[in-house]
Amino acid sequence: MSDDDENKGHMHNTHITGNQQSTSKYENPISSGLVTEVGGTLQTRFGSKVPNLTPMERIALTANGNLQRIFSSFYDAHVYVTISYCERRKGTSCAVWDRTVHLSVFNQNFCTAQSTITVHSPECIQLIESENVGIGQLFRYLDKLPTFRLKDAGRCPDGGMWRSYELACDELTCDIHEQFNPRAWELVDPNVTDFSG
Repeated sequence: MSDDDENKGHMHNTHITGNQQSTSKYENPISSGLVTEVGGTLQTRFGSKVPNLTPMERIALTANGNLQRIFSSFYDAHVYVTISYCERRKGTSCAVWDRTVHLSVFNQNFCTAQSTITVHSPECIQLIESENVGIGQLFRYLDKLPTFRLKDAGRCPDGGMWRSYELACDELTCDIHEQFNPRAWELVDPNVTDFSG
């Protein structure tokens, strides 16, 4: 299935950041998340927190469960998801997991994501506990385009970018904090010696 096919009929599921929300089935650029607020752009909203925001960082900021695919396409290489921590919380009234994963390409980490996943459906429990499944893959498995809400973003001390956002559908809600390697878009395959193209 193509991205276009995947997104058809699901456009109404994407929410904008803040208190405004469109009720139209077919979203305009503001309510689709391409612009995060009415009258505001990513640069307007995050320019002071993320100085020198690059075009690729803007793409990463608005990735709504497809970050793995974006990096895979950018590098034309497989992106690996390594789960370093996944524990179900005890003593909660609903099923909640704390999860940390590392995304890498060319055996180099480009992003670490810490997530709190709240499951609203029993069918998702096995998916959450399975190995090497990215958050975006969970939603694709469920055949759902999640709602996306970018909460905040900034620069790490090492110059990399971080972002906090929410992805949600009826079956699960994910609150995610990602930290990017400052060279996330400049990684080189060590097995390639000819860079002439």
